[in-house]
Amino acid sequence: MRLSAATAALVVVLTACGDHGEAGVPPSGTPTPSPGTDIGALHLPIEAYLLPPRLSVVHDRLRNVLIHACMRGFGLSYPAPPAATRATDRAATDAYTVMYRRYGVTDARTVHTWGYHVPLVPATRAAAPVRLSDLPAAARRVLLGTEPATGVSIAGRTAQNGRPIPPGGCVGASDRRLAPSGSDPATRGIQGPQGPQSGPGGLVATIKSDSFASSAADPRVTAVFSNWSSCMRAAGYRVSDPMHATSALSSVTAAKPDAGEIAQAEADVACKTRTNVVGIWFAVESDYQKAAIRKNAKALAVVKAELAHQVGTISSLAERYGA
Repeated sequence: MRLSAATAALVVVLTACGDHGEAGVPPSGTPTPSPGTDIGALHLPIEAYLLPPRLSVVHDRLRNVLIHACMRGFGLSYPAPPAATRATDRAATDAYTVMYRRYGVTDARTVHTWGYHVPLVPATRAAAPVRLSDLPAAARRVLLGTEPATGVSIAGRTAQNGRPIPPGGCVGASDRRLAPSGSDPATRGIQGPQGPQSGPGGLVATIKSDSFASSAADPRVTAVFSNWSSCMRAAGYRVSDPMHATSALSSVTAAKPDAGEIAQAEADVACKTRTNVVGIWFAVESDYQKAAIRKNAKALAVVKAELAHQVGTISSLAERYGA
């Protein structure tokens, strides 16, 4: 490996396949995309059970708007939501796009400037993130619905300016307004910004993470990893697989990439195209997801119905609040 090459880390933590997954290697049924296929044209099967990335961004924006309005309703000062720009929206949308850097860097144009770094969003006049420690105790009580010193819930039995504090405070009230089926968490499972069951431990989230781990260990994928590694070795880099492409590089925490990092990232993308890492891995992971979706068809039908309700809720609130 070139010791002078440097990078920001691409860190992927593989989790063991859980109970929601499909045992064994699923049959190969997904056509393999051709080398160099635009990553934006690839959609894994589980995405049918997630909010579209753009709506997840709107969800987050609405959540901030609703929290701010709730706090003002209690007569409390609370920072206004940060102003959105095209650049911040693009970065947020990328973060919710399932295939964005799922298999590492893939865009030759981006790595030519940024290497392994995620492209920086231009500075804006957006407000700084709210820190709980900066808020007075009264505001923290209303924001979270708990006593700051103990964390004990004070919902319903403590009033602020004559109004009862809702369960979970303004955060909880806002989340319930954005939820697909009212305020009962039991009807919507483990909620996340990408929809029902997309939060940690939720069925959709588990299928998404298990399929990644299982596919990365599948012989069809490890074989293409070996081909990619040989290609990288020919370019002067000794790395075992795309998930560990940056593990031995020194500028993991650097603000910007250096020439060595950019050179390695460019070789990485070129070798992925030459060996079709993305196409093969995508097809194999799709097979695992399809198997898991078949296994959990009944539960996922409920998720899909809830998702449709939530799309309507978000759209209605976005129209009302201009988000």
